[in-house]
Amino acid sequence: AYRQRKAVPPEVRDQLLESLVPIYFGRTASFAIETRDMPTYEAEEVIERLCDKFEKLKPYLLQRWNSIIDNEK
Repeated sequence: AYRQRKAVPPEVRDQLLESLVPIYFGRTASFAIETRDMPTYEAEEVIERLCDKFEKLKPYLLQRWNSIIDNEK
């Protein structure tokens, strides 16, 4: 996987990473708003559900990422 990522030009990789920053900030703010009135254990349950969802969808993410890399070769 590392070799495949190196195939992406640095400027494209940088643009991709920069485009994710607003999404990250938005999701972080959304989480803070969603959980601000929850006790810690409930907020941790929300995080656990998000982790479970990510783990379930990770193979799809990797498949899509690899197909993009393969198409750029």
